[in-house]
Order: sequence, then C-alpha cells, then structure tokens
Amino acid sequence: MRFTSQGRVVHARPAEPTRHVVAGVGMALGGLVEPTERFSPVHGRRMENWLWSVGHHPFGPFGNCSTLSAVLADVAHRNAILIRTDTALRAVRASLEDVERFSEEYLAMPFGDVALPSDLMTWPADNDGAMSGSSGGKPGGVAAAKRRGPRTPDESWLDFLYADPERSGPPGPLPQSVVAAMEEELQELEEMFVRLGAQLYSHDLEEAHVLSSSLIITTHTFRAYVAQEISAARITLQCCRTTHRAPGRP
Repeated sequence: MRFTSQGRVVHARPAEPTRHVVAGVGMALGGLVEPTERFSPVHGRRMENWLWSVGHHPFGPFGNCSTLSAVLADVAHRNAILIRTDTALRAVRASLEDVERFSEEYLAMPFGDVALPSDLMTWPADNDGAMSGSSGGKPGGVAAAKRRGPRTPDESWLDFLYADPERSGPPGPLPQSVVAAMEEELQELEEMFVRLGAQLYSHDLEEAHVLSSSLIITTHTFRAYVAQEISAARITLQCCRTTHRAPGRP
C-alpha cells in the first residue's frame, strides 16, 4: 500500500500496524500537551521527555509535520468563536454602561426619588431656562405625576424605565419607544448568547461559528443605535439644565 506523507511516497505495511496506529493517534491528539513534556511519577511533576520530543505540529523546534492536528484545529476554531463572543459581550456591556451614566446624570435625583422624563420635559422652565424638579408638586400648579417605587440597587435603569407605566405619554430624554427598542434588541442578543453557549457545550463549532458572526454584527448595530439615541438626547437637553430641590422646599 502506497500513500504520500509530507510530500514523499511511503509504504504502509499491513503486517506492521503499530506505527500507523500511533501516527493516527498523533494526528488526532497532537497538541493536547507540550510535545516534550510528560508527568513523572518518580519526580511528582512534569519532566522533559525527549523520546516524544518530535510532535505532530508545524511549530518548531520539534515539529515534524506541516499540518495541524484535529485537536489544534478545533482549539483554533473554538478560540475564534470565543473571541467574537467576548467582543460582543464587551460591546453590550459598554452600551448598557452608557445608558446607566446618562440616566444617572439626567434621571436620578439625589434625594432617592426618580425624575421621570415626562416631568423634565413638561415642567415649566425657570426664567433662566433651567428645569427644576422636586418630589413634591410641579411648579405652576400642575399636578404631580404618579411615580413608581424607588429603583432597587440591582435593577438597571433600562429595565426600570421600560417597566414604568408613566412613560407611555409625553416624550422625555429617553422616550419610551427608544427604551422599548433597546430592551427588545437586548432580549434578542440574550437569546443569541444562550444559543451560542448551548452550541459550544454540544461542540457544534460550525453552527457556533456562524452564530458568532451574526452576533457580533447585531451587537455593533445595537451599540451604534444606543450611542445615536443618547447623543440625540444630549443635544435635546443642551438648552436646559437640571436642578434639584429637597422635598417640601418651594
């Protein structure tokens, strides 16, 4: 039996199967450990094993092959998927942090209450153009809006605003339609992350590779949308400034 290995014709002798079995195992498992290392029971640690110093990999100085083993190929494939997943996850976290910073700047009150965007946009402005907010009544005799309970420490601003029924009417720095769109896209991204994790767990690298490509594109689209809406909200608020008054003060 003749076949080509590393550009040379070699003869496989059926009467000597051991070397071919070892070669096949090396092609499949090469790269699991360092090619020159083994565990020594005598020394109780890893030692150099020069008998196996020539490994099945294309990397020097002990490589004797120009191709990657099946294990190394799978590792490279999986690492590419994990890098995309990590990049997408970092982009989502950065977008949520942008929403948190914007909300803390314009929607949070230092007295533990919540300044609803409808309050900020409908309260009459002071003579100097500043918009004032308090947890008592609105200036000008306008009835105070009904408010949700205080936001819990483990609740994000995006979830809090999305679940706020008082935001369905007048627009604010982050209108309810924008918050709802962000929440829907975030749920879609969460489902994609869950599916990707299941595919990696089942070692379905081909499907995971395709999904990771779609995931990183969707994530960049989400990040661009969040940045655009926050920028537009900041432009809208350039003509105003927010001031806070303690409860009960005129």
